[in-house]
Amino acid sequence: MRRSEIDITKGLALILMIIYHIFFMIDFFNINNFEMSSGILGMISSLSHNTFILMAGVNLYLSYKKNKDEFYKKQNKRVTKVASGALFMNIFSYFAFGKELYIKFGILHFMTVAIIISYFIVKSKILSLVISILFYILSLYVKNNGYMFDSCKNYSFLCSILGIYNKHNMNFQSLDHFAIIHTYGLFAFGIFLGYLLYENKKSKKNKKKNKNQIINEIEKLGQNTFNIYILHWPILYIIFYIYSLILIKKIEN
Repeated sequence: MRRSEIDITKGLALILMIIYHIFFMIDFFNINNFEMSSGILGMISSLSHNTFILMAGVNLYLSYKKNKDEFYKKQNKRVTKVASGALFMNIFSYFAFGKELYIKFGILHFMTVAIIISYFIVKSKILSLVISILFYILSLYVKNNGYMFDSCKNYSFLCSILGIYNKHNMNFQSLDHFAIIHTYGLFAFGIFLGYLLYENKKSKKNKKKNKNQIINEIEKLGQNTFNIYILHWPILYIIFYIYSLILIKKIEN
């Protein structure tokens, strides 16, 4: 069940994400240096990622509403697809960025887990809201009391995935990391938002295409976020890798 406003929102978030990754590549290859985690670039990163996660929750609800009988079968296929993309990012980022920085539990890994967890709450508007609030509270608690979890000594990677940070995993690094405890509340709230916006709204058939060509193109981007996300990483890497080699040759000459 496609909604133009959701696809447009996702398309805009995708554009912001690509802009951020362009600056990241420029910084990574030392073509120029930028502060990636704060300022305007930090805001762009946060806005794009949070929008994707929120809209993913809304889309999950719409999928459930469209066909409840086929919902789990279709989502199992989706999970397989997203998990495959996550594995690709593991392998690509390992060889591209090294064993320290490679993506260990990025947005696709998180989405895989979030969809599976949401099988148990997508049926209920109230439950999705309650879970969202509980995860928000849990996130605050863990942020302020992470030092208490001594079990992280033996399960440091698991703690990093969950979002429990302390002296046992303070050296954890990753280009892209979305801890479950700190992120799932937003996904669950997206499901609740889906109920809020679309529970009593019927889908419109034969809707007219927006006359604004730019909006149409942004909407198309939003309809293909997964494929574009997977492809844009190696494309940007190759472009800036070649460009950095050209710069090095110019400097040497």
